[in-house]
Amino acid sequence: MRKTVISVVCVFCFIAISMNVSAQSVNKGSRKLYAKEKEAFQKSADDYKLLNKRVRVSGEIAGNYEKKYNIKNNFCVAQDYDVPQKVGLLSFYIDDEEYKSYSTGGGWVTTTTYKASEKKVNMITQLIYEQSISTMKEMFTNSGMELLSPEEFLVTEKQKSMYYDTPMPILKGKAGIFDLLGSDSAVPEGFRFLPYSSYFIATGKKYAKEKDDFLDLMGMDALIVVAIQLSAAGETVKAISATFFFKNPGYDNSDKVGTYPGGYPRYSQMTVRMNIAPPMRGFFIKKEEEYTNKKGKTEIRFVKTGVDPKFTNLVSCVMERAAKSAQSQIPMKDKKKKK
Repeated sequence: MRKTVISVVCVFCFIAISMNVSAQSVNKGSRKLYAKEKEAFQKSADDYKLLNKRVRVSGEIAGNYEKKYNIKNNFCVAQDYDVPQKVGLLSFYIDDEEYKSYSTGGGWVTTTTYKASEKKVNMITQLIYEQSISTMKEMFTNSGMELLSPEEFLVTEKQKSMYYDTPMPILKGKAGIFDLLGSDSAVPEGFRFLPYSSYFIATGKKYAKEKDDFLDLMGMDALIVVAIQLSAAGETVKAISATFFFKNPGYDNSDKVGTYPGGYPRYSQMTVRMNIAPPMRGFFIKKEEEYTNKKGKTEIRFVKTGVDPKFTNLVSCVMERAAKSAQSQIPMKDKKKKK
């Protein structure tokens, strides 16, 4: 009987020791992985040469043919092609592939995905914006422009109503094609959730008029949209883009149908995009938390408490390129006389 008791005690001791060793092993592995990912992210975020290599610019804010044609036909003067004094930050949003809710209609199926919680997506967006806004403003100031948030450029009740409340029929009609409707949680405080960079891609006179009228009412010399593509649940960031909208200064004096074969639009746009492949991990700040799993084992998990401040480096890299591209593309180039 005594031997049996001793044997049972030894078995329990062995199980307890095994559980403790297992917990230590899991803890060590989790800590090592977290430290590795965090170090890799910070190293990449500090490598501006690498970040710049990932950036691509598409589209022209103000093409040379458009400039020459407008000036030749007296639709505007060369001085009108100057860097915009005030640029409105129309939208700053997170495009989270794990947090979408949209209805396509017309026989399409309504899709809802909530792998990432509303609280989590909202927290990420707010933190990244708060950490990045001063740097973004600095990038534009260095290029002779002032970047303004909605609370700074929405000064009339009509502007505020249009920005925050007015439905956009064309947007809703194309939701199924462009996957445009989503959650209000994907933007910081003070912004309306509309993925404008996608919204303004589609073509068509009626559609373009709605877009252009909206941009006109904002009262800015130019506008810009910042979009961050990430997965909060997957803990990865895949891309950051900035789409710049510049008003054609010769449009109001032109025939408004097309001042050049094919027609020049009221607004031209340029997109600066940083593609991150493979996706970067390690941008979350986490704290350790002990818990007991279903088998009674003590393990640790990491709870997200914030976003690494170095994430701002990714955003500022894209915004700096957007500001410099505007500075180099918009002004008329002086013709150098041949000697």
